[in-house]
Amino acid sequence: MNTAGTSLLFVLCLVAVVAAALQSVAPLMEGRLLWRDVPLSGWIVWLCVAVPSLAQIPFPRVYGVLHRDADAVTAGHQRWRLLTSVVVQDGGVIGTVSNLVLLALALVICLRLWGSVATISTFVVAGLGLNILAVRFGATDGGGNSGATLPLLASLPPYALAVLPPGKRSRAAIGCLIMGVSALILVIAKDGHGIAVGFGLVIGLAGMPFARRRWSRRLSLCHTAGV
Repeated sequence: MNTAGTSLLFVLCLVAVVAAALQSVAPLMEGRLLWRDVPLSGWIVWLCVAVPSLAQIPFPRVYGVLHRDADAVTAGHQRWRLLTSVVVQDGGVIGTVSNLVLLALALVICLRLWGSVATISTFVVAGLGLNILAVRFGATDGGGNSGATLPLLASLPPYALAVLPPGKRSRAAIGCLIMGVSALILVIAKDGHGIAVGFGLVIGLAGMPFARRRWSRRLSLCHTAGV
């Protein structure tokens, strides 16, 4: 299972996933990404990933200590690497910057729609789960937050499908289809990111009742406040 994500196929699927997520929730976001509305929890999560990821550029030892190393995890009992590997990057400067931008985008949208608890829980569980599978099935050692970020993006089309009125659900339905196809393509290509996308899609579909309740509460609060 390849989790490096350097292939052209991965890049194409990544573009499809991001585009599907953004197009699906565009009506809900009113065409705006409100950075000022990001809660403190979002900044904490982003900084927890960004600081060590950027620190590893001048200090490569940071990566050496924190990345996913199967031998260190199994023989050395350093199981904490299964989680810390999310906060360092194996894609060089370009991979680091793109992963941090992708995480910021996912947090801005998901924290607003899903809320802090669901968003952060999904991020942590997905990152930990993907790294456990990577060690279990002999993936190349590495690091990166993309495996934890992609589930957040993949969950967005189902959210939109749950809360948009019937006449506006087509783009969300197409978004769900794109997520499913992208996940399948990556799994067939033995790229572990396919599992991450599939996990996010399943979480989003399972969370549709929660999405409806949360969106209804938001609309009620806005109506009460006269917004």
